[in-house]
Amino acid sequence: MKTRCLLATAPCVLLLAALASCDLQVVSKEVPPKDPPLNLPESKTKLVPDKRLKLPPQAKDAGKLASFDEQIVGGKGANRGQWPWQVFVTMNNVAICGGSLIYPQWVLTAAHCADTYTNFTLQLGAVDRNSFENGRVSVETTQKFVHPNYNRVNFNNDIALLKLPSPLFQTSTAFIGSVKLPTDQKNTYEGQMATASGWGKLNDSLSIPTKLQYVSMPVISNSKCVNVFGSTYVINSNICTNTTGSMSTCQGDSGGPLVHFNSMTSTYTLIGATSFGAQDNCGTGKYPVVFTRVSSHLAWIASTVALQSFLG
Repeated sequence: MKTRCLLATAPCVLLLAALASCDLQVVSKEVPPKDPPLNLPESKTKLVPDKRLKLPPQAKDAGKLASFDEQIVGGKGANRGQWPWQVFVTMNNVAICGGSLIYPQWVLTAAHCADTYTNFTLQLGAVDRNSFENGRVSVETTQKFVHPNYNRVNFNNDIALLKLPSPLFQTSTAFIGSVKLPTDQKNTYEGQMATASGWGKLNDSLSIPTKLQYVSMPVISNSKCVNVFGSTYVINSNICTNTTGSMSTCQGDSGGPLVHFNSMTSTYTLIGATSFGAQDNCGTGKYPVVFTRVSSHLAWIASTVALQSFLG
């Protein structure tokens, strides 16, 4: 999930999902970034909180790690239990994405990872997806909830929820845990470091790694991101990271978590879900990577989880 992915001769916006067939391909939409950039003046992203929001309570230890050093170094292989909310999602046995466990029965992912698919296999507690690992859980589901305003053209509202057949009791394994949802809806996280993780592509070979990878990147203002992709693709409900240093997400990372570590509470908060990037940018550091901003969709998450819990 870092270095270059030379799959096209011209830059294009790429949905960061991948097909898991032998002849690996990518799910992409060719929309060139603005080159040269628009050069609009940089401005702070302004977020408007929903004062009526009431999230279902999460586990008390959501976003906390049991025994790992909180210092992050990008572009490395993960250890067991290091990112316990990470989910490996296989769609219709042909495509792969990432996801985040937010409640015992709910996984958050990207809309384009669920939109056209009907069957999902979720692996939780996994690091090496091709090896036997104690404490790993595999679950199948067909219950998906795609954001009603998801736009397949510009990827706005690229967020979905997958419901497990029954609640996952996280105490049954030390390698599975939920991530904390954001509570501060005004926090843009601009200038702060955030960590993305997934099984996305690593290098110029068209293979995906067997071991979970993670990378640390700085959050940038949305105005910088708009200068690259335009205001049709980047709106307030997106969050972007810089990819300087040849560190970025790539195909196969879609839907996976972007988390921010709060050193005061020793807690990781889910601030983004991997959405799209420029196709020639996997590790080049030329363009930002775009995520769905989780705090902008808390009301939808709350209403979906509450309604489905009521319906059973």
